[in-house]
Amino acid sequence: MERRTRARRALIRSRSDTGRPSRAGWSSHPAIRNRGVVAPGVWVDLLLFDPATVADQATFDEPHVLSTGIEAVWVSGVRVWGGGARTDPP
Repeated sequence: MERRTRARRALIRSRSDTGRPSRAGWSSHPAIRNRGVVAPGVWVDLLLFDPATVADQATFDEPHVLSTGIEAVWVSGVRVWGGGARTDPP
């Protein structure tokens, strides 16, 4: 179990901007201000996944096969993925 937790933490770090949380949850980079926390009035990117089923299904022969266990994705506060398909923005 500890091995899976470490692997998940490494995955999250590899997908983040710096691999470290920004000071006070806010980015210091001017192009991405108001990010890093989930709160009203800020832009947020979120990935909702099931840790029991999340897995990469792509291979070298089939590189575009979608991962399993991804429930929903929000980019800049707008849901762009859910129910196994891309969602149209409002």
